[in-house]
Amino acid sequence: MPHRVVEIVKGNTAKLEFCRSGKLFYSVYVGSTKYTFPIDVTDRAEVGDATFELTDKASIFMRYINKAIKALDGDNPDAMIRWETI
Repeated sequence: MPHRVVEIVKGNTAKLEFCRSGKLFYSVYVGSTKYTFPIDVTDRAEVGDATFELTDKASIFMRYINKAIKALDGDNPDAMIRWETI
């Protein structure tokens, strides 16, 4: 992964890109790299009564970004963080 979590969230904005199969997909831009991560909104234990805005500070999503990074070691591609150079 090109950046550390702190570099992804510090001073950046997360933007809701799309919703699919009960997951919200947010993107954060760091320089020329776009990171996209999922949030499973069907898991009430995970999200509770949270309100998800169209855009918000990336630091608010640190928990979900870390979870998506840890998913890179698993076998569920829908739970993984993705990145691309733009």
